[in-house]
Amino acid sequence: MPNTRILSVLLAGALAACASAVPPPPPASEPAAPPVVLRAPAPAPAGVFLVFFEPRSAALDRPARGVIRSAVQIARAQPRSPLVVTGYASPAGTEAAGEQLSRQRARAVANALRAQGIPARRIRAEWRGPTGPVFDDEESRRVEVRVEAPAPR
Repeated sequence: MPNTRILSVLLAGALAACASAVPPPPPASEPAAPPVVLRAPAPAPAGVFLVFFEPRSAALDRPARGVIRSAVQIARAQPRSPLVVTGYASPAGTEAAGEQLSRQRARAVANALRAQGIPARRIRAEWRGPTGPVFDDEESRRVEVRVEAPAPR
């Protein structure tokens, strides 16, 4: 039967060696800075549709028209819900050019919603230019269509 005293001493020495290999926590006077994490936006919540555009363009391509059709289906199922159409532009270029492009994009989507039968009184178009949430150039070239909760009667 092995000597338990010898095993205890060996185990204590091994634990001490492991403990010295672990770096100590930072001093309390120097809080650790949070890491900077760059990531894409989370998927759009229910009732929010993202229409993306090519650079310097307000033209609706086939995928954009598909997103608009999806928004129209939800809007038709909720006939009392207003739709808020918000245009954005990438921060590339001048602020004035971004403002104009985001306005053109928002109007293009609002016009497409009206063309699909959504009454103009339900649609509110606004634009942010190159301000607002900016993730990367592609994600910034977008229009958000939000189907909001209906106003109380």
